[in-house]
Order: sequence, then structure tokens, then C-alpha cells
Amino acid sequence: MKAGVWLDNHKAFVVYLDNGDEILMRLDSEVEDYHPRGGSRTSAPYASHDTISESRLLARRKLQLQRYYTAILEKIKSCDAFYIFGPAGAKTGLEKVISNNPKLKSKLVKVEAADSMTENQIVAQTRAFYNE
Repeated sequence: MKAGVWLDNHKAFVVYLDNGDEILMRLDSEVEDYHPRGGSRTSAPYASHDTISESRLLARRKLQLQRYYTAILEKIKSCDAFYIFGPAGAKTGLEKVISNNPKLKSKLVKVEAADSMTENQIVAQTRAFYNE
């Protein structure tokens, strides 16, 4: 069985191709978008201000991305080969996780940039890649 994975930071689509049959699966991420605002202001001049811990927010996002990539890998680990494509940096993040696993690294065929796509376009791109 072969698979194609289109992903961004909000959702992933996994397309399974097996003897002409196709199955499309959607995985939603739980990665939060952070828009931190400044801390609160005190009434006393030159007093300390409350600040937002940006490092804590970044560590939380990193953990959420790790869980997201692990969920995707659970869906494709039984495939013979897989192809990853999508916009932005999520595909390279998944590629880094795969490169740390020798079993999965040998199954990775290609990682490629792609725009936002509809579900039908994702299936068509995967079929075209594997020439089916």
C-alpha cells in the first residue's frame, strides 16, 4: 500500500492507494494559534509590569506539533511507501521526525511543496505522483 500525505499546521489528509482503490482520511491537529498580547500595566510609575512567557507558549506549541506528527505517523507506518506534500513548514517538521526513525526514513519517497488543495486535488496529486 502507498500513501500520500498533505498537511499544514491545522489539518492533514492521508490518501491510501491500494490496487486502484483509494481511501482519504482527515486528521485535525490540536495546535493552537497564539496571539499573545502585552502584560498588564500597574498604576505606580516605574513599577514592574507583568509579562507573557513566550518560551512557555513556544514549548506548548512544540509539544502539540509533536503529538500531531505522531498521530500522522501512526496512520502511515504500515505503508510500503509514502509521499509528503503541502504548504509552509509542517511538511519539513514531519520530515525531521521521520528522519529520526530508520524504518520510516527508508519508506519516505519525496517531500514537496504544494499549495492549499481541495480533497479531490489531494487525491489526484497522490495518484499522479505514483502514476496510477
